[in-house]
Amino acid sequence: MKNIKIIRGTYGHRKTGSTITSPKTRTDPAFPVDDDEAQRLVKMGIAEYANEAPPAETAGTGKIMETLSLNQIARLNKQTHERLAERLNVDLSATTNKDGRAKVIWDELERLNAAVVEVKKDVYEVVEETEEDIEEPEDDPEDEDEDDEDSEDTEEPEDPPAPGANVPVT
Repeated sequence: MKNIKIIRGTYGHRKTGSTITSPKTRTDPAFPVDDDEAQRLVKMGIAEYANEAPPAETAGTGKIMETLSLNQIARLNKQTHERLAERLNVDLSATTNKDGRAKVIWDELERLNAAVVEVKKDVYEVVEETEEDIEEPEDDPEDEDEDDEDSEDTEEPEDPPAPGANVPVT
């Protein structure tokens, strides 16, 4: 089995032993297929080999890691690697080639993604713990009556007379 990532079009993927076909596009995470099928899809330019395991089905995973592969980062040019490294605040000075730069960038993205997942889990826990403590606002019938009275007291201005109409002077 090889992990692949779709890079063009839509692929109908059927898990081993399943009769259900699910569409896979470039926005989907990497997934495993038989070696022959992986080779066929890569050769046709529909997929690329993914160097990471398929992401776990974890609530709140980051979108970046679901749509990006190490191979895609490795294919970027040196200037793009340097821009990414600057934004991620990582040092590429110890790297000597594209693969080395891509690995440093990938490792930092994985670290950031893991941190985001942990923070989201913490937030979910806090929300679940405090959900019982949240008070629903009560409707105040007096507030509704006041709004109705205000609308009755205001008079709408009259339309101005049409041009040339006889208007009494006071």
